[in-house]
Amino acid sequence: MENLSHKTVAIFYNLQARETSFLLEIESYLAQKALSIKRFFIQDEEELISSYYVSYNYAIAVGGDGTTLRASLAVCQKQIPLLAINAGTVGFLTGHTRENWQARVDSYLMGKLDIEHRALIEAQVYHREKGVVHKELAVNEIAIASICRKLMLIEFQLDQGSWTRVRAEGLALATPAGSTGFTLSLGGPIIDPAVPALFLMAIAPFDLSARGIVLSERQTVRMKVHEENYFILIADGRSLKVEAKEIEYIEMSLSTQRVLWAKDHQCGGTSFYHALQQKLGWYTLEPGSE
Repeated sequence: MENLSHKTVAIFYNLQARETSFLLEIESYLAQKALSIKRFFIQDEEELISSYYVSYNYAIAVGGDGTTLRASLAVCQKQIPLLAINAGTVGFLTGHTRENWQARVDSYLMGKLDIEHRALIEAQVYHREKGVVHKELAVNEIAIASICRKLMLIEFQLDQGSWTRVRAEGLALATPAGSTGFTLSLGGPIIDPAVPALFLMAIAPFDLSARGIVLSERQTVRMKVHEENYFILIADGRSLKVEAKEIEYIEMSLSTQRVLWAKDHQCGGTSFYHALQQKLGWYTLEPGSE
């Protein structure tokens, strides 16, 4: 293995990892390799934002899927592959468990893992007078939703087509990675991560014909909210309260940015379809069965 004494690794971790000895085990292992370590607690927003301005050579996420999502947005700006080790509950996105984690870390540091390029989606909030006033990035999905779980009158437009109206509690646009998350709970399809697609689905629509639709990844979706004072913009679980009357529309599309995930598909790594069976019980009698 090359000399790592002048290299730095960023560790993104959640509360569950912090309260166990596992995080300390990883840090001790990395310190033995003379690596400098920078820690970022993902539940501390200021600390997480500070990671955007710190230089490092490697990035490891220790936690569950939420930790992986938050760390991915921080790391994608630097185009550094992220190694995610599950220390949470489901861990569908992480791909690596605590078993043999040292071997996975060694392979990662030596550049021997496969690199998955995952698409991001972005939302731009257009003010009636000021233009773009807010932007969001997400790995899984971006949605607009009512504040009090009530029906809203929503208009949406695909590319430059006509505007369509629906009464629903919200609208969600997901990537293939997000198809195993929020939109899956809405009854949406599971989409292989390699498929160049986006998925649009209404949240609790008051319309039997309001079915979800798989879109080309090149398509753009615009959304408007009527008859409401406020609504919520949600990006991978992060939420922002938006004043509806000030907003012309919200535009969502595939971002030009990509997140890089380091995966070991050859030596004990978890494939997408195996993860579906192991984590979600896809075509098995119960979740967790083989």
